[in-house]
Amino acid sequence: ELVRLRDGVDEEELVKAKELSKGRLLLRLEDTRSVAGWMGSQELLLGEVRTPDQVLDLLEAVTVQDVQRVARALLVNDQLHMAIVGPFRSDRRFAPLLKL
Repeated sequence: ELVRLRDGVDEEELVKAKELSKGRLLLRLEDTRSVAGWMGSQELLLGEVRTPDQVLDLLEAVTVQDVQRVARALLVNDQLHMAIVGPFRSDRRFAPLLKL
């Protein structure tokens, strides 16, 4: 999936992802506690409070090229990390998983 993301997604896949994200955002804001959390997070992280409509507009503006540009910048082989829990003495078994 990460390789597919890095190499580009098609418009249909992006539309589905946007619709899913918009739906989740709106569902999260159905109670007052969630709205308060939304507003607090916005203020702490951005220094301003964006309305859900503003965020939906920003989400809608994302293009296939935006996704590919960010994926290529972030999904780089020498920057991949993995956390493994268990009694493993060697990384030989898992090291190949850190290559795209």
